Amino acid sequence: MFIFIPLLFLFFCSVITRRYFESWRAALLSAAIITATVLTGITESLSLIQALSLYPVVMAWLILTIAAGKFCSIGRRPLVWPSINFQTWFLSEKILLGIIIFIGMVTALTAAVGSPNTWDSMTYHLPRVEHWIQNRTVAFYPTNIIRQ
Repeated sequence: MFIFIPLLFLFFCSVITRRYFESWRAALLSAAIITATVLTGITESLSLIQALSLYPVVMAWLILTIAAGKFCSIGRRPLVWPSINFQTWFLSEKILLGIIIFIGMVTALTAAVGSPNTWDSMTYHLPRVEHWIQNRTVAFYPTNIIRQ
C-alpha cells in the first residue's frame, strides 16, 4: 500500500522536471534519478540514527511527496500533457515496445511466482536483511560468518 507514495513522488518530480526539458523522456529520467537519490538519502539518514523502520520511512516519503506536490503547483510554464500517436510510429518502434513489455511481464511473473530459495540467498542475503531489520540500520554488524 505504501509503495504508491514513492511512485507519486516520482510523478510529481517528472511534472516538475518537465518544465526544464523538451521531452517527457528526459523529464522522466531526471525524475527517476532524483527519486533514487532521495531513496538513498532517506535510507542513509534514517540508518544513521538507527530509525530505519516502516513508520519513519513512510513519514519521510510523505513529507517529501507533499512538498513535491506543493512545488508542482508553483510554476511559470503551463504543463502540457504528452499526446502519444501510435499511428506515426515505425513498425520497428512498435516491435521494440512489444518486446520491452513482454520482457517486463515475464520478469514480473518470475518475481511474483519464484521465491528466492537458493542456498546463497538463505545463508547470506536473508540473515543480512534480518540483521538490518533488527538493528534498524544498514551499517556493518559483527558476525562470525566471514561471507557476511
